[in-house]
Amino acid sequence: ESDFSYYDSIQALNSKLVLEENVVGVLGFSQGAAFLPLFLSQGPMFNFVVTFSGYPLRNTNQPLLDNIIDVPSLVWIGGKDTVVTLDKTIQFASVSFNREKTTMIIDGDGTHALPKSCDETFEKVVVFIRDQMRTFPTTIAPTTIAPTTIAPT
Repeated sequence: ESDFSYYDSIQALNSKLVLEENVVGVLGFSQGAAFLPLFLSQGPMFNFVVTFSGYPLRNTNQPLLDNIIDVPSLVWIGGKDTVVTLDKTIQFASVSFNREKTTMIIDGDGTHALPKSCDETFEKVVVFIRDQMRTFPTTIAPTTIAPTTIAPT
C-alpha cells in the first residue's frame, strides 16, 4: 500500500498556486496530464490547458471527474508513443475535455516525449499557447486559486 494520495497532491498544488501570481494556463505531461482533470475538477483555476501523452486515471473518485474541462485546451498525442498509446490519449481527451474547446494534435512520429522545436507539431503547440496568452493576459482572480480542503471519500 502506498502513502500516495491524489488528495495530498491536490493540496500541494493548491498551496503552490497561492504563492504564484499571473498563472493563466497549465501544462501536463504523461502522469501530470492524467492528473489534471482530477485537479481541475475543483473549479476553473486556469484559462487554458495543454496536455501531452495524457491518459485516464484509474481508481479515482468518479464524481470528481464528472466535470469536463471547459476551457480552451490542446491535447497532444504521440502517434508512436508506446508508453501511453494513441487510443488511451484519445480516450483521455474524450472523457476529460469539452470537444468544442479542444484542439487535438496527433504527431504521427511523436513518442513519449514533449515535441522538440524540430518536430512538425512543435509550432502548433507554440501558436496555441501564444494565442491563449494574448487572449487571457494574467486575468485570473486570486480567489479562484485559494487552497481547498478535499477529503477522501
